[in-house]
Amino acid sequence: MKTYKTYKDLYDYIEIDKNTNRHSHYRKGVLTIAMMMLEPIISSKPDSPLPTSWDVLKDDLLNGADNFRQYAFTGNPYAYDEDIAKLLLSPSLYKRWNGGHYIPGHQKAQDMTFLDMQYFAIRRAFNVIKQIYKILNAKQRRVHIYLPCNLKNPEIV
Repeated sequence: MKTYKTYKDLYDYIEIDKNTNRHSHYRKGVLTIAMMMLEPIISSKPDSPLPTSWDVLKDDLLNGADNFRQYAFTGNPYAYDEDIAKLLLSPSLYKRWNGGHYIPGHQKAQDMTFLDMQYFAIRRAFNVIKQIYKILNAKQRRVHIYLPCNLKNPEIV
C-alpha cells in the first residue's frame, strides 16, 4: 500500500470536483484545463510522488514555459478562438458569440481576446491545483468541534 500522494491522486481530486453539478460552465472549463495540464505529467511519470515543493510542481505544470502568459500564448492548452470559446463560454454565450469577436459582458470582457481569457483561466487552474496540492500535502488536519455553551464538563466529550 502506498503512503505517498501521486500526480494521479491530484488529477482524481480535480476530476471528482469537475463532475459535480454545482459549477458554472467557465469553472468546469478551468477544471478541464487543470486536468489537461496534469495529463502529460501523469503519462510520463505515472506513479511518481508529488514533489514536496510547490516550485517544482509549478515547473512541471508549465511544461517548459517561463510563466503563465507564455504557457497560455504558446498554444499549450488551446490555440484557436473556437476551441477556447467552446471550453469557457456557456452554450448561450457561445451562441451569441457565433464566431465573431463579441464577448457579452462588461467593458473589460469586451476588450479581451480569447487568448487573454484562456490566460486568466490557466491562472485559475493553477490556483485550483495549488489548493488541492496543499490539501494532499497537509501534515495535520484540524478538526473543529463546536461545543454547546452550557456544557459543564468538556472532558466527557
